Amino acid sequence: MVGLGRPIGYAGAVVSVRASAMPRFSANISMLFRKVELAERMRAARRAGFDAVEVRFPYVIAVEDWLEAKRRTRIRIALFNIPAGDFTSGGPGLAS
Repeated sequence: MVGLGRPIGYAGAVVSVRASAMPRFSANISMLFRKVELAERMRAARRAGFDAVEVRFPYVIAVEDWLEAKRRTRIRIALFNIPAGDFTSGGPGLAS
């Protein structure tokens, strides 16, 4: 038998079904919980059961305030996007 889980039999063969955990998602608080201010969305995400958040445009809030919200809610910040540049004026954007 390979893997973990309980063995099952099928046509004389014994196969093991691997027990797997559910995928873990972070809440994109730039898109979710829009009825509350951005600074309070970490708390809303925690109440909804998320362990982590991601933020597309975090720069309207000071770093110290993000860190305080993170400490207060005990939630991970999984992703902060970097500034995208000014696409409307023909300025530089991002390239991979």
